[in-house]
Amino acid sequence: AVPSPETLDWVQAFAGGRTVVELGAGRGYWARLLAERGVVVRAFDSAPPDATVNASFPMVAGQPDVWFPVGGLDGFAAALSEDAVLFLCWPPGWGDAMASQALELFESRGGRRLVYVGEPKGGKTGDDAFFDRLSDGWVVQSRDERFVSWWNLTDAAQAWVRPE
Repeated sequence: AVPSPETLDWVQAFAGGRTVVELGAGRGYWARLLAERGVVVRAFDSAPPDATVNASFPMVAGQPDVWFPVGGLDGFAAALSEDAVLFLCWPPGWGDAMASQALELFESRGGRRLVYVGEPKGGKTGDDAFFDRLSDGWVVQSRDERFVSWWNLTDAAQAWVRPE
């Protein structure tokens, strides 16, 4: 997903000075754009692009290999805290439990703020357990559906909070 300036402003406002912890950061594109706005970002991926030769991130002329430093999963758990904002942008769906496992771990650390960019339940992003967990204990605080959706998709950016 390619963010608009308005969506980046929206994420920055929702973060409110908290550290944004992104999982599934890829090359760190969103992380870089948020960091350029002054957001403190920690980015992680199961296969960081600069850790080893990575088939998901081949070198391409004119394309930065890494936009922002991206750590591995070992650092992700350590970065989570009750004061962080978990950021999931197009997490894998269709049976991949990354999103639900990340949310469960975040909750166990006291986390209460989540930004999700992707499709609704049943789409290509996030597993059913992720959406079930959200509907059972989280509330949408705001949405940004104006600037993130492709013409043929139903994706949106949503800011979720977990009531105390």
